[in-house]
Amino acid sequence: MKTEAWVLKEKDEASAEFVYEEFEFSDIQSDEVLAEPLIGSVEGNYVHAVEKKPENIFAARGEDRIVLGNAGIVRIKETGSDVKNVVPGDICILFGNAKPDKYGYPIKVTGYDQPGSVGMLAKTIKLTSHEVIPIPKDTKLTYEQWAMFSLKFVTAWSNWKSALKAFRIQMEDMPLEEMNVWGWGGGVSYAELRLASILGCRTGMILGSSDMQELCRKNGIAAVDRNMPQSSIIEEVMKLTGGEGVSVFIDNIGKATYNTTMRLLSRQGVLATCGWRSGGMYPVIRQNECINRHIHVFTHYAPVRDGIEAIDFAEKHDWIPPYDGEVCSFEKVPQLIEDVRLGRNRSYYSLFRINEI
Repeated sequence: MKTEAWVLKEKDEASAEFVYEEFEFSDIQSDEVLAEPLIGSVEGNYVHAVEKKPENIFAARGEDRIVLGNAGIVRIKETGSDVKNVVPGDICILFGNAKPDKYGYPIKVTGYDQPGSVGMLAKTIKLTSHEVIPIPKDTKLTYEQWAMFSLKFVTAWSNWKSALKAFRIQMEDMPLEEMNVWGWGGGVSYAELRLASILGCRTGMILGSSDMQELCRKNGIAAVDRNMPQSSIIEEVMKLTGGEGVSVFIDNIGKATYNTTMRLLSRQGVLATCGWRSGGMYPVIRQNECINRHIHVFTHYAPVRDGIEAIDFAEKHDWIPPYDGEVCSFEKVPQLIEDVRLGRNRSYYSLFRINEI
């Protein structure tokens, strides 16, 4: 099978570049589907791949040509004889759990570090049947929203599910309405805070973008300007939490924000993270964490059952990404990825169109 694609190739020891060219892959097997990518979403893994850190995915995959893309929606064209969950014509989210462990949790990701996988940056791709989840045919969400939802919101669902259960280990009786859930700015954090807000928690985000601050406030999430001095941020968050501190803190940034996060985390509080773009090493003071009985929760994407649950909840409770109508053309994808890498995009969500719906 041949298709046109933006193919990532190594440029030098520290970077890679996109080349638009023909890409070939084998015919589908009995448990696979042939699909047309429709709308893709640029995620952090694109940046990891281009910068070749925290790992060199060319070395990790043992390949010199890679088609990236681990988020978006696809239309099913053909199915193998053993495929039961989708039929031709179905529109699905790309569920990037390419290689799950025996319990269903992801080890390798489609369109990133899974060898042989073909991601959203191609006109036609093939996937195993467990890498697609159909969206409801009478969905209330737009296709653009589902493209944004596919990775960030599914990741948020799985992380929140684990964080809330961890909090309940010690704080069994605290009502959701009394829980303070906060996070640092980011697309997954926004999704998780919006989810906590819908469930009744008191929520807030520390972020720099004025546009996203306005979006948070419109959706019941308090906003604190990250550009303020650390002491002012701490004072403001403590005031907004009634002096109690944060019950569950979503910190997907890492070392740069860790000290502030821990000063704001309440006793018996939970630090939840599911990101590792930078700041991978925490300066943990064990005795402080023990005395305060803090629990640290680390998750990576989701098992398929969490993806199905997240889609169902989104439809029932309007848990949806903010869509502003902007979708990049396929021809301009490398520039869009570079804008995301350099922080020039004004939103947490950056979409591109591959094929017409």
